[in-house]
Amino acid sequence: MNPLLLTLSLLASPGPAGTVAPFDASSRKPQLLLPDGAAAPREPKRIVSLAPVVTETLFLLGRGENVVGVTRYCDTPAAAQALPKVGGYVDVSLERVLALRPDLVIAMPSLGQRELLERLRGAGIPVLAGFGDSLREVHELVRALGDVTGSAARASTMLDELDGALARFAKARPGTGAGRVLAVVGVEPVVVAGPGTFIAEILTAGGAASAVEPGAPQWPTWPLERLSRRHVDLILVAAGPDTERALTRVLESSLPAAQRPRVVGAPTPLLMRPGPSIARDLETLTRLLAPPGGPP
Repeated sequence: MNPLLLTLSLLASPGPAGTVAPFDASSRKPQLLLPDGAAAPREPKRIVSLAPVVTETLFLLGRGENVVGVTRYCDTPAAAQALPKVGGYVDVSLERVLALRPDLVIAMPSLGQRELLERLRGAGIPVLAGFGDSLREVHELVRALGDVTGSAARASTMLDELDGALARFAKARPGTGAGRVLAVVGVEPVVVAGPGTFIAEILTAGGAASAVEPGAPQWPTWPLERLSRRHVDLILVAAGPDTERALTRVLESSLPAAQRPRVVGAPTPLLMRPGPSIARDLETLTRLLAPPGGPP
């Protein structure tokens, strides 16, 4: 048996009283949560995805035809936009999910869906819960999706492609001259990528120095006064052009021009989905980290 599938099976094994253990919030491994007495699903035919990266990855694995429901934020690929919506990150409707008669729901409990997982399992629906904060968790999530859908070979190929892109990025070290870099993933409040996140790991691998102290939380909020050039040389806005414009307005209204760090961003969100799209994002990131007037 595939080692990861074996791990999922063990996590879903009944406890001493014949019941399945609930979601373990202390574990960062993919967890398959089964209703009492249920067997692990084999190549599920009706999947509800509760995270954009899960939806995107399922389609890349060739399992898009099995996805019957998604969140309102699942916009990639275009075919996903036409699927029934069951809510957002923290307002998923249990009734909408059940109406789609899924044989598997895939969630990311870090998005505030942990209570929902138990309610689904109590309603007789198997749930696969995965994480994606670190690069290790990204790998485990993709492998778990491949295993549970019978697409392990394709998942392995996707991860090989991702690892190759990461190796090329690390070899190029485009962030060497960027100074202290701060990756912003949200505004009002300003939320940044801290130590242990896949964004911070990627920036470090590319030679950039993090503006976030080593002991900070993974996704800390930053006060406005810390956004000055005294603390940051380059702000990378990962969350997309709307967030970049909002952050620029905040900086212009709170800091003199001489104190504002350089702000860069892409026409679309960058490094916001912890999955195979990271490989594509690295090409854009390489250009953004380059000094002004440097080579493209």
